[in-house]
Amino acid sequence: MRSDVSGNSPTYHPSYEFPGGDEIHEISSRPGTHTHTELTPTPANDFPICRLVIQEGRFIAKKCRLAVIDGYSEVQFGRDASPPGAGTPRIRLKDMEVSKLHATLFWDAERAEWAVVDMGSKHGTFVGSGEDTNRVRLSASRVASMPKRLKHLDRLSLGGTTFVVHIHENRLPCSECSASGQGSDDLIPLFSHQRDDGTAAQDERSRKRRADSSNDAPRNAKRALASLKHRLLRRPGGVFPAVSPHD
Repeated sequence: MRSDVSGNSPTYHPSYEFPGGDEIHEISSRPGTHTHTELTPTPANDFPICRLVIQEGRFIAKKCRLAVIDGYSEVQFGRDASPPGAGTPRIRLKDMEVSKLHATLFWDAERAEWAVVDMGSKHGTFVGSGEDTNRVRLSASRVASMPKRLKHLDRLSLGGTTFVVHIHENRLPCSECSASGQGSDDLIPLFSHQRDDGTAAQDERSRKRRADSSNDAPRNAKRALASLKHRLLRRPGGVFPAVSPHD
């Protein structure tokens, strides 16, 4: 059973605040509101790798079981796709219990740890240790949370999806968080594959034109009959050839 009581959180720092979510966050109700500070990109070889293995996920394709965050110091979770041109990877969960921008997992260089922040979601972000089913909700509904440290094999739950967190100090994945070796078939995409250059819309229009052309048979038959009539009327005498009733 999930608990609605926040667990122990590290000391607050202004850089932990993130904008986002479905509603206006209630951060302003806290004493001392701060503005968002951008995370400084960290070289890929300066922190342990973090990978997420699906334990339960009704809204992710069955073949996708692994999110590889190697080389990124931040990844978002949300129901919506990333905005066009966004450089921050996002794991998209098409779940009504997941907010448009639900949570952010990031490498905290100051504390040298991976942490997760709820961005003010309605249904919450939950973290638990190992097989413990009594996971802690990071914050109340529509309130951004304090950062929560993630440990190796923690469970991270958002809506109907639960990930097993794999953190490896030696930057070598274990057998459970290694890709299958079949290309990217089992990897959860970190970026939207929707094209933003208008090609997708053009392809859709072409597809519709091809579909519409298959429904033009009656109209094309009428045009062919009218053309035949026109040619016959242009014959010398301008009359149709005589036909028998049987014809």
